[in-house]
Amino acid sequence: MNKSTIKLLSSLSQPGQLPLIAIDVGAHHGHYSESLIQSGFFERVIAFEPNPDNLGIISERISLSASCTFELIPAALGANTDTSILYFDDNTATASLLQYGENYKTQGNINEHSVPVTTLDLFCDGISEAHRLSFLKVDTQGNDLEVIKGGQKCISKHRPVIQVELIFTPLYKNQCTPKDIYETLNDFGYEMYTLSDLHVDMNGRLIYCDCLFIPSESNLASSVDHGYICIDDRESLEIQIKILSDICKERLELIQRLDSELKKTQQTITVQQLFQNIKQKIISWVQ
Repeated sequence: MNKSTIKLLSSLSQPGQLPLIAIDVGAHHGHYSESLIQSGFFERVIAFEPNPDNLGIISERISLSASCTFELIPAALGANTDTSILYFDDNTATASLLQYGENYKTQGNINEHSVPVTTLDLFCDGISEAHRLSFLKVDTQGNDLEVIKGGQKCISKHRPVIQVELIFTPLYKNQCTPKDIYETLNDFGYEMYTLSDLHVDMNGRLIYCDCLFIPSESNLASSVDHGYICIDDRESLEIQIKILSDICKERLELIQRLDSELKKTQQTITVQQLFQNIKQKIISWVQ
């Protein structure tokens, strides 16, 4: 979870409200679930992860840091309750209910697992009225829209902040588009808030990123702070690289000067020792 997400959740948190729940759909190795727990905003964090190879990794990670109720559900979410095939290569972070696209360069062999699929609405029917789902993170590699469609009733009731992944280039067969996600959430009464974790190819083309959506009725949807800053990742990285290069150059010059001074000192000591040795020999001869 990045700083902008933490700041947003802090702004929306209100004293005396219902205990908050966060749901992490597509938990992978549990890094995001761990950050949700460590944020301190939630009484309960629920993670959905269908890949059986990842379940033990998540359990071990969370058991070391859990400070709230944590629940791990070995299932995928979609638009309907069903059984489906999970596809993944050696990089399990790319696992999806969608098959890899023809031009996708997979890493190693493609594995297939039959996994249970449920819906967010069906799961949220079991959430107590004394709790509120306040944050929903979805990262299902091109299948995020199906998760959202399967949670329309839950989203309408709880009005959580929603983070989804937007994929701008074809990676999976029949993947949803950023436009599809934007229009659907807009119909649900949500507005795009910010983009983060932008990934580009070697030519600078935007490939995918995370996007936060907030309910249109929230206070932040209507407030605008005109103290704008530029967050161009590439430009920022170039500036940081130049600064680090200048620092390294300066440090290297300093090291070279110190080394030169040290060598001079060593030479002086050597000459002094030579004269001292000659003096001692002369005294010895005289005696």
